[in-house]
Amino acid sequence: MSEEKKLPSIVSLNVGGHFFTTRLATLVSDNDSMLSAMFSGRFQLEVDDKGKYFIDRDGQYFGHILNYLRDPSLLPPSSVALQVYQEAKYYGIERLVEQLECYPSVIPQTRLEDQKSSMGEYFEYWKQMVIETARKKYGDVMKYSVGQECMVTAVRYISRKDYLSAVTKCKHKFDLFMEESEKSKPTHNFFCSDENGSRLSFYIGCDLPNVDFVIPEEEIPESRLFTSVLEKDLLNDGFCVSARSSHSWKCSRCEIVGYLHQIAFTWSFAHVHEPVIQMEN
Repeated sequence: MSEEKKLPSIVSLNVGGHFFTTRLATLVSDNDSMLSAMFSGRFQLEVDDKGKYFIDRDGQYFGHILNYLRDPSLLPPSSVALQVYQEAKYYGIERLVEQLECYPSVIPQTRLEDQKSSMGEYFEYWKQMVIETARKKYGDVMKYSVGQECMVTAVRYISRKDYLSAVTKCKHKFDLFMEESEKSKPTHNFFCSDENGSRLSFYIGCDLPNVDFVIPEEEIPESRLFTSVLEKDLLNDGFCVSARSSHSWKCSRCEIVGYLHQIAFTWSFAHVHEPVIQMEN
């Protein structure tokens, strides 16, 4: 077992180019944190050319971490709570994490992360599938576009269960007014519908719109939950998206129902206009 190295009682730190000085006792005050383990003397620590202990992490919000370790009543302001929360998670300061989880700016983030975790390992795979499909469509559209500062591309998908229902032969009952050709080859009569399929609205046709891919239930059991979480996650990543055009559908003949998912991406060019300086003669 390696011998523990004795560290000075006053410690100078370089956290990603931000400099701090604190007591060793402050850094190790949370026994279960990463900082406590780092400065326990059991590990070899890097130092910079000035002899300061180096932590390869953006140190912009590290001061709030130190203040909390000095005095647990010193919580960060709401304006930086989310950023400090992410740093507290990184350094493993669970008491601070728990307190920050009650901040209004942190609650949506934690709930989103919980929902993503509940979706399982395939969430990220299908998220990337949606992004790559949207990116390719955008590339195809913008290739020959002229004079358009804003464009929209849509990604459509459907669960495998709903897809199989939509492509199977319509099982409606014959009626007196049906043509003989329809009786021999019955087709669906799809409409947009409300949530429970009790009210029909826009007519879709005998086929659903083309979809970009079909998602199997064993990978994404609840496709509507996936769309809801995906929309929030993409917005959180900085995409301009909306899943508002997703809708239920129903065949008015055989009564089958399903859901068509659609994520609309809005792409735009940001123009920076230089101010015009008037020169006097």
